[in-house]
Amino acid sequence: MGDLFGKRIAAGEYQFSSQVFLRAIVWGIIGCMVTLVFPVFMGGAGLAQAGKLLPFAGVSVAQAFCGSSIMNLTFAPAMNTFHRIMELWIETSAAKESVSLKGLIGKIDWTAFVTFNWLKVGICFWIPVHTIVFLLPENVRVVVAAFSSIALGIILSFASKKGSSSTKMTEKEVV
Repeated sequence: MGDLFGKRIAAGEYQFSSQVFLRAIVWGIIGCMVTLVFPVFMGGAGLAQAGKLLPFAGVSVAQAFCGSSIMNLTFAPAMNTFHRIMELWIETSAAKESVSLKGLIGKIDWTAFVTFNWLKVGICFWIPVHTIVFLLPENVRVVVAAFSSIALGIILSFASKKGSSSTKMTEKEVV
């Protein structure tokens, strides 16, 4: 949905292609990954607090912030990289170009990817959002996170459409 909305905002019309199905599969895999790691990082933060490795044991906001921070500083970069490589694979295959892992990795602007996606978006957007998400009941966390991802895509599409050159340059690097 985020890809479709983003392209609609940027181009002024919906653009459906065979790539939409492949992107949906990638997002499905990411959804499974997120469904697994949410309880791992929330539970791990709680255990670390109980073991005096993190402060404010028993304070749910602190546990949510710690779980979100640890997840977004450790797991998220690997997941973002997986997503970017899969997106490049889809784009490269659609362009009928030769696909290799080395070639896909070489296409990534690592400076833009790390500074914008991992640092700016990860720290300024995802840590606060996932802190709030982790305060919600467990049965709605993944759904709220998915809609947050769609919202981020829409925000970045509007920013790109406004003509911010730094956003345009790095928007493709965002997950």
